[in-house]
Amino acid sequence: MRGRPKVEPRVSVEAANILLAFLKLQGIPIDEVAYTAGTALEPPVDAFKNHWTQVFASMPDVSAETAKAVQEEIDRVVRAHPVTVIEDTPGLPEGATEITSLADFKAHLTLSPAATDLSGRRQ
Repeated sequence: MRGRPKVEPRVSVEAANILLAFLKLQGIPIDEVAYTAGTALEPPVDAFKNHWTQVFASMPDVSAETAKAVQEEIDRVVRAHPVTVIEDTPGLPEGATEITSLADFKAHLTLSPAATDLSGRRQ
């Protein structure tokens, strides 16, 4: 049985749009074009939260309560609107054989013939 790879939580475009409205409601000045471009690729949640922590640190007019409310809203909205993962990802190419047991695979390998020494040949 194969486990699924761990997927880093990301901010979906839908969550980013909801957060944009929340930021505006909080009276935080925001460049919508830059925000939309930055969230279009669905950034990791940790990087998104770190970005806003740094932004708030550089904005003395934003209170600590507002900054905390935004961080909590990010968590809430990201949970409510996760990134949609498309399960139709390409697997192995047609005709490929999946190796399920490395030990079995190695046990049935055939060795190549020894290399031929060509250093003494004349051309």
